[in-house]
Amino acid sequence: MPAIEAVLFDYGNTIVQYDRPQIEWIHARLSRALSRLLAPVDPMVLGAAMDHVCVQPHLSPDLREYTPCEQMELVLRKTYGDSLPLTEETITAANAAFQNLFVSSIRIEDESVGVVRRLSRKVRLGLVSNYPCGDSLRRSLRSTGIANCSICSGVPLPSTLAPKSPVLAPQLSANDGLTRAISTTKVVRA
Repeated sequence: MPAIEAVLFDYGNTIVQYDRPQIEWIHARLSRALSRLLAPVDPMVLGAAMDHVCVQPHLSPDLREYTPCEQMELVLRKTYGDSLPLTEETITAANAAFQNLFVSSIRIEDESVGVVRRLSRKVRLGLVSNYPCGDSLRRSLRSTGIANCSICSGVPLPSTLAPKSPVLAPQLSANDGLTRAISTTKVVRA
């Protein structure tokens, strides 16, 4: 059996907790921010809009992934309908508020930090996530204290190898065993 060259982890709900409690915390705080920025909105209405947009395919009509701002525009249109004119500035501000709340919501258990740090000394680590904003993921890695565990460089894996994106992975090229590293990856439970 070949040696393990890399270990890939899904970020949300594997390394860090990101589930309904965090999502509902974001809905409550983002509804307050949007109420100040645009117009009053109930957290339940916003939450339903976000849940709807976040589960639909992340591909635009031209088959590329929506940018975070494009996703926010969809959320705002689903939330407010056509009752409010949306400008690029308000969409950008709403997205910035959301991304900041996302980063603030991320927590990691001390035991998980220890596992990631110990593994990073022995093998290359990569994180995959279907969260659409790589910048916010990298900020959350820094806020959890695991950004320096040689796990993120922002090199995307081809979607044929890892369908979730964006991907944060160690520096791997086609010539240094990426396919072999993925095919020999094992699930490691903390």
